[in-house]
Amino acid sequence: MIGFKASWERLIARHGYQLVDGRLFRISALPPEEGGPQIDRHKTALVRHELSAPMKMLARHGYLNGDYALFDYGCGRGDDLREFEAHGIDALGWDPNFRPDGEKVVSHLVNLGFVINVIEDQDERMEALLGAWELTQTLLVVSAMLANDSFIAQFTPYKDGVITSRNTFQRYYNQSELKHYIDKTLDENAIAVGPGIFYVFKDKLEEQRFLAQRQRRSHSWQQLTSPTPNNQAAAALLITRHQTLFEAFWQRALTLGRIPANDEFEQSDELRDIAGSHRKAMTLLGQHFDLAQLKQAELERQQDLLVYLALNLFGKRQAYTQYPSELQRDIKAFFGGNPQAQQAAKTLLYQIADIALINQACELAHQQLPNSLLYPGHSLLLHKCFVAQLPPLLRVYLGAACQLYGDLTDIDVIKLHIRSGKVSLMGYDDFSKPIPHLVERVKIKMADQEVNFFDYINEQTRPPLLNKSYLMAPDDPSFKAQRALEQRLSKLLGMDLETEHHLSRQQYESALKEQKRRISGFRICSVKE
Repeated sequence: MIGFKASWERLIARHGYQLVDGRLFRISALPPEEGGPQIDRHKTALVRHELSAPMKMLARHGYLNGDYALFDYGCGRGDDLREFEAHGIDALGWDPNFRPDGEKVVSHLVNLGFVINVIEDQDERMEALLGAWELTQTLLVVSAMLANDSFIAQFTPYKDGVITSRNTFQRYYNQSELKHYIDKTLDENAIAVGPGIFYVFKDKLEEQRFLAQRQRRSHSWQQLTSPTPNNQAAAALLITRHQTLFEAFWQRALTLGRIPANDEFEQSDELRDIAGSHRKAMTLLGQHFDLAQLKQAELERQQDLLVYLALNLFGKRQAYTQYPSELQRDIKAFFGGNPQAQQAAKTLLYQIADIALINQACELAHQQLPNSLLYPGHSLLLHKCFVAQLPPLLRVYLGAACQLYGDLTDIDVIKLHIRSGKVSLMGYDDFSKPIPHLVERVKIKMADQEVNFFDYINEQTRPPLLNKSYLMAPDDPSFKAQRALEQRLSKLLGMDLETEHHLSRQQYESALKEQKRRISGFRICSVKE
């Protein structure tokens, strides 16, 4: 094997030796080197009692369904692997400290979880990332620790990172810095799926499927109403006899927003034997059912595609010569062809820089959403459950921010700034509580490509959310009780909860204490002296 000197020295050190004047010595028999600390790398491997964050993300996106072989590059103590083994998932791993004899195997999925941030040697760090990429067939997951400057300042600087209190090395990143490092090292475009977690697809068709699915809305369509049999109407009788088959076909058409191709409907052969073709089957359904649902599904699918294509342009992704077959059919059906689709997407993308259009879209969204808070000319606040109902322009505006941040898994409330080109994301301790408290705030500056994290680790500094009802669905079972509580609280504190307020937890609790009141569930109770 031929390699660089540094690579040989690392290989020797991995087996517990060091090369001195042409001879091998056990490291334990040598005096410590002067001029640098001895890093305890093995201490960075944590004992986990649940799946690690990147593995949870893979599960959330459907990649741990058993269809993909997985390799954990730097698996630590192997807690994730044991969990996969219990579920019958094909997973192997290697770790320089705990599984040095494990074979590095090519796999569909490769996880490089919190590895590059604990390697103090920059060349070795790059080799780890490139080595994991070389083993990847479909998708590489790269994750690293994030921290801001104030947190990093408490540790001892060492090389391009710090030495922690456990004598381990940590190279902390910020979100955009980590993306840039992955992009530059692999010459690929990493996709943010969470804070400090990125996907890099080697299979570009799978990448397109993933990105398109991210912007696709899910629906619980109303049950198909059964037609009344009519002996004089052969079509109605045919549908009645094969109701389950035609209903399944109708549901599939609603999902796609168009007539399914033969390979997009599992019972296609049976349906074509009965109706002749998919198009004829849809004609039969159109004679007896309201096609307004299909028109609505078509509009929404077209909007989903437009958002997906616009965000592809924002991410400066390569113009692939081939899309997955389903996407090709969608583009042709909804836009007439790829050139028309790309032009429509480009027009939509450029509009996110138009303050007047963003303001107009926020006003429209405030009217159409089940609930939201609009601060005119400044911002729109909404719960994440309403994101799919936003106008396409605001979905692209938010989607562009999420390309820098990742998925909204741990986020509850979204604030779209109208004039500044910023998006704020807020996560609360328990949004189901009458008065949740803020635990994390993320500010995304799209113009600067920056993601800033603000953590409220100290519970006494967590601001309360006193107007939650304005972000809830009116049909929520607890909505009326929540609104009634807030109305009483508004009078008690002398606050207009429809306007933006920045009340700290200390101010909130002090105000309640002055009034000799406390909150118990949805009730305001007196405090006995």
